[in-house]
Amino acid sequence: MSSKIPIGYIDIRVFAHATEEVDKVLNAVRNILPPELIDIVAFKKTNLTGHHGNPIILFETRIKEKNAAQTVFEKLSLGLSTLDKELLNSEIKQHLDKGNL
Repeated sequence: MSSKIPIGYIDIRVFAHATEEVDKVLNAVRNILPPELIDIVAFKKTNLTGHHGNPIILFETRIKEKNAAQTVFEKLSLGLSTLDKELLNSEIKQHLDKGNL
């Protein structure tokens, strides 16, 4: 993945089901963030109810600052294998809407 791809913003959403420890879910998602953003990025918490009445928590954030979004993208890209990058590259057009991912 080229770091020259223009990134407008990055949305991150994760779910914590009733059987999961919320802190572990948040720590896992923070692991994808560059170290300089871990304490800056704040997640909005929304309590949801599953189909069978089970509690689900949605955590979401939007990274709008261009340099921060680019840094997150680059860190994610570094974590992908060559095969994953090739697969993503071959399927990316299926996920584009007028040039937006």
